[in-house]
Amino acid sequence: MKFLLCVLGVAMFIEGVPWFANPEKYREFLLQLTEMPPANLRKMGLALMAGGLLLAYLGRM
Repeated sequence: MKFLLCVLGVAMFIEGVPWFANPEKYREFLLQLTEMPPANLRKMGLALMAGGLLLAYLGRM
């Protein structure tokens, strides 16, 4: 449980960095995402999930 809370905390920190560092550019980026076709968003999501699993696997070795 401690590990899960630690991982969630780090993920929240990383997610918050762009909002804090440059909110205007991040808002523009999010608006661009709304214009992308769903297929591209799914591919990006799949790539991010695969990368996350790979990092988790490598971190547990």
